[in-house]
Amino acid sequence: MIYTTGPKNRFVANFVGITNIIKARVTGTNGDFIILESCEGRFIVQSQKKLPYDSDVVIFVRPENCVLKKDGVKMNTFTGKITNCEYLGDSTVVERRSKNSIFTAKISDTAKCTVGEDVSVSFLPEDCWILEDTNTNVKKCIQPVGGERSEAL
Repeated sequence: MIYTTGPKNRFVANFVGITNIIKARVTGTNGDFIILESCEGRFIVQSQKKLPYDSDVVIFVRPENCVLKKDGVKMNTFTGKITNCEYLGDSTVVERRSKNSIFTAKISDTAKCTVGEDVSVSFLPEDCWILEDTNTNVKKCIQPVGGERSEAL
C-alpha cells in the first residue's frame, strides 16, 4: 500500500527502501498538478493534496519510477554524470550525480551504462509523492525567473 499511495512521512519513505529525495518549493498550480522549483530545476507533480504557495516540500521518487534519457527529455528531468552502474541481471541500477544531488534510477533496460557519461533522469508527475517539510530551505538556491541558480541545497 505504501508503494502505491505514498509515504505519510520521511521516516516511512526511507524505511521501505531506497528513495530519491528532492527538496523543493511550491511555486504554483495547474489543475491537478503542483509546480515546484528546486536546485535541480522545475518539476510538475500530480497533486495529492493542496499545498500553500511558497511552502517547502520534499519530493520522493522510487528508483524504479525513473527513466534514463540521453536525448534531453524536458519534463521532470535533470542531468548529471553517471557515477556508478550496477547490473542486476534483469535491470541496472544507475547512480547519477550533479552539483546538487545524487539520484538513483533502476531501469529494466540493461543497455550499456558508462561511468562518466552525461545522462538525463526523468519521472512522470504521477510517479512521485510530496510531503511538506518545514526543515527545507531551498530559497538560497532558487532565483527569480530568468535568474541563475547560485548555491547548492
